Amino acid sequence: MSFSAMGKQLRLRQLENAATGKSVIVAMDHGLNGVPEGFGVPGPVLSRVIAARPDGLLVTAGMAAANREALAGAGLPLVIGVDFPIWESGRALAVRLGTTVETAMQVGAHCIKAILLMDAAPGELSANLQYIAGLAARCEACGIPLMVEPVAWDWERTEPERAGRAVLDGCRVAVEMGADVLKVGAVGGSQAVLLEAVRNAPVPVTVLGGARRDPESVLAEVRVAAEAGAWGAVVGRNVWQHPEPELVVRGLAQALGAETARH
Repeated sequence: MSFSAMGKQLRLRQLENAATGKSVIVAMDHGLNGVPEGFGVPGPVLSRVIAARPDGLLVTAGMAAANREALAGAGLPLVIGVDFPIWESGRALAVRLGTTVETAMQVGAHCIKAILLMDAAPGELSANLQYIAGLAARCEACGIPLMVEPVAWDWERTEPERAGRAVLDGCRVAVEMGADVLKVGAVGGSQAVLLEAVRNAPVPVTVLGGARRDPESVLAEVRVAAEAGAWGAVVGRNVWQHPEPELVVRGLAQALGAETARH
C-alpha cells in the first residue's frame, strides 16, 4: 500500500463509527449561500450539533478556523467543503473553487468535499471537471480522500428524469476522475437514482439529507440506502434545524446500522 493510500484509508476510518464502519456526518457548510434559516449565529448551533456526537462535521475552512477552540475540544473529524455555487434567479449557474487542499488540511480536514454541477452550461461544466481533476490529483498527493457531490439542481426541478441520469453519469465521472467517496440524494423525490448509485459505485456512497422535511422520511431513506450498501449519511438542515439534533443524529446512526452515536 502506498503512503497516499494509507493516509486516505486512515482518514476515512476516523470518520467511521468504530463499531459498525458507518458514518453520520452533519453538514454545516450552508453559509456559502448566505445566512441559513436557524443558523444565523453559528456558535450556539455548532455547539448543539457537537453535543449530539456525530461521526464528523462538514464545514468550510472559514467556519473551522472561526470556531477552532470548540472544534479542537470536540475532537470530531472534519470534512471541508472547498467550493461554492454561483446562483442567479434561483438557478445554480456554476461552481467555483474557494479553498485549496492545503488550506483545508491546515484547519484539520480528514476529507475534502467538492460539487460536480452536471446541468451547468458546457463551458462551466468543463471548468468544473478540470478543477475536480486537479483536486483529485492534489488529494492523491496529500493522502486525503476526496468526496464528490454530483448534482443537477435545476433539472431536478424541471426535468427530474434527466436530472437522475445526469447525477448517475456524474457519479461515474467523479469516480473515473479519482473521487474516493460520493455524496448522493434521492433525485426528484425518487430513491431509484440513490439506490442505483449505491449499488453501482466502486467507492463508498453517502446519502445527502437535502431540505428540511419530516425526519421519518429522511431516516427511512437512509435506512433503505444502508440496506443497499450505503456507507454513511451527510445531513445538515434536517439535523440543526430540528429542535433536538441529538435525536436525529441517533436516528441516523441507527438507520445506518449503528447502535449509538460517537462517544
